[in-house]
Amino acid sequence: MQLVNQFQEIFKKEKIECIVFPYEVISLGPNYGLIEMLNDVSTLNRIFEKLHANQMTLKDFFNRAFPDPTKAKENFMRSLAGYSILTYFLQVKDRHNGNILLNR
Repeated sequence: MQLVNQFQEIFKKEKIECIVFPYEVISLGPNYGLIEMLNDVSTLNRIFEKLHANQMTLKDFFNRAFPDPTKAKENFMRSLAGYSILTYFLQVKDRHNGNILLNR
C-alpha cells in the first residue's frame, strides 16, 4: 500500500486528476496480516450481473444509484485511470471486473 500512497502523492504533485484509494495493510508475520475492511462496495462483475438480469446499462446504474450521476461517472473514470496507470507500472496482471470495486 505504500506504493499506492506514492502514486497518490505523484498524481497530486503533478496535478493529474486520477484517483486512488490507499487502505491499511498491517503485516503480522511472513504469511499473514490484516487488511482494512471496505464497507459499502461491490465488484463491477456483480453490478454487471444485476444489470444484465434487469436489462439495464451501466449508464442506467449510475443514474439510479447516485444522487449526482455525472460526478459519480467522473470519479469512476478517474479512479479507473489511476489504477490502470498504477497496475501498468507495477506490472500487476490480475485486473478484471471481479477486482474492480465501486463504492458510494
